[in-house]
Amino acid sequence: MGVNSLVLAPGGEPAVMDDTEVDLLRSAPPIKIERIRRGDVVRVTEGPLYGHQGICSAAGDERVSVLFALLGRTTTVQLATASVECV
Repeated sequence: MGVNSLVLAPGGEPAVMDDTEVDLLRSAPPIKIERIRRGDVVRVTEGPLYGHQGICSAAGDERVSVLFALLGRTTTVQLATASVECV
């Protein structure tokens, strides 16, 4: 689903938004997007590895590779970018 389908009403016509809704969106504070980079120390914020910290070994828009020390071994795990934060 692309952005186009989110702003189109049924039948393919542009969706109509109330002026108050548009004003509310414009007045909202900007969302801080934290860009994770290779070498950053990150913490898992959800899922079975919640709370574990590791080192980002590769980062993309939707997924990151995180290097963890688990059970005496070094293991790389692929995670959704949204499920980690920089420490």
